[in-house]
Amino acid sequence: MKLHLSAPASSTLKSAIKITGSKSESNRLLLLQALYPSIKIENLSNSDDAIVMQKGIKVSKGEVDIHHAGTAMRFLTTYFSSQAGKEVVLTGSKRMTERPIGVLVDALKSLGADITYLENEGYPPLHIKGKKIEITTNNQKINSDKFFSGTGFFNLKENKFLAKDVNIEFHKTLFNNSKNDPRIKAASITGDEENSFFRKGVFTTCEKNDKCPPWKIK
Repeated sequence: MKLHLSAPASSTLKSAIKITGSKSESNRLLLLQALYPSIKIENLSNSDDAIVMQKGIKVSKGEVDIHHAGTAMRFLTTYFSSQAGKEVVLTGSKRMTERPIGVLVDALKSLGADITYLENEGYPPLHIKGKKIEITTNNQKINSDKFFSGTGFFNLKENKFLAKDVNIEFHKTLFNNSKNDPRIKAASITGDEENSFFRKGVFTTCEKNDKCPPWKIK
């Protein structure tokens, strides 16, 4: 963007220009804030997309109209699908109802999401009944760990992740004792390809039917 300002040569121009935040970053931060309310956001974008995203994400039941905001449509489809107890109709402008969303819906439904097309197959508007979605990875492989989370974000380019409501079940032979059931439960986890950081969690290696006390993770 090019900006050219001019004024009479005899005058001194003193002013300030305030530029609001990025639309793309604002939408992503609003989504994170809905999942992690302690996050504080400053200088949100004043774009139409960010405004409808901010309003829509607060709805628990009823219609959410995102107008022309394609980013909000994709983000809110995923968000409402994973929020147990919320039930919405996600719709938008006439042009929005002509934009396909079937690939995302199919992926979410394969994970257990409850989404119904109200008009044309593969296109908004969508009827979404939120539910807790859990993902298990490599659970059929020998000596594999099971990772469950309520909601998660995975940056595959930088190998970083963030998730909440975490339950990890390690394979029984991890500590050379097949009678153990090593596992971790935590409020959230962040990490990269080398380290994982748990918040408000407990860890134990005891069998699931034992009553030995777990170790707390702050």
